[in-house]
Amino acid sequence: MKALTIKLSDKDHDLLQRIAEADNRRLADLSYLLLANGLQCFYCETVVSIPMRDDEIPQEKQDQIAKNKELMERDDWQRLSWDERREQGFDHVSTQLHNGDLQPGGDQLIDPLAKRIAAMATDANADQ
Repeated sequence: MKALTIKLSDKDHDLLQRIAEADNRRLADLSYLLLANGLQCFYCETVVSIPMRDDEIPQEKQDQIAKNKELMERDDWQRLSWDERREQGFDHVSTQLHNGDLQPGGDQLIDPLAKRIAAMATDANADQ
């Protein structure tokens, strides 16, 4: 597990500590919640997309990528219509993680990340 550190003035750190105490929280728990909610607010109207690493691509998508590559290597591939390509078994595979409910598959990035971070403040087993 990695740690994220930010620098604050003594005054700002004291204020955050007092806010956490007024809310019956530890400062660390408040920090998790602020980061989680901040991510959701910051990206609520902004779509962000990042490439998946190989270990994040499910096996079924990897299989379809391999099948698509095989199909695209055929000599007649460029002459086929989209419908003919689909009939041959081609299916577009997105290898991007993105947010936004209007994106295919819904928010796969920010909301799940924010929920995992927020769980660190409330769930003793969140790091497992």
